[in-house]
Amino acid sequence: MDFLRLIKYLKQNSVTPDYEEARKWLTDPENERQAREMLGTVWAENRISFKKGIPDYDKMLGRIHHQINIHRQNKANL
Repeated sequence: MDFLRLIKYLKQNSVTPDYEEARKWLTDPENERQAREMLGTVWAENRISFKKGIPDYDKMLGRIHHQINIHRQNKANL
């Protein structure tokens, strides 16, 4: 996955072909390590300050996967 495409995905509020491609890439277990590295870079480059210390990236990734699964279920029910 191209880093700039991932950034574009993270900023989007609508479903586009790029959004779907990034979503599929993020949900592929084979890409987990690279996804974690890229998301960590996004945090670092945006100089996000943490009020409560270092974030729990596993928990964050779990929440992302949860939202993706909800999206899949909603799409399947249409």
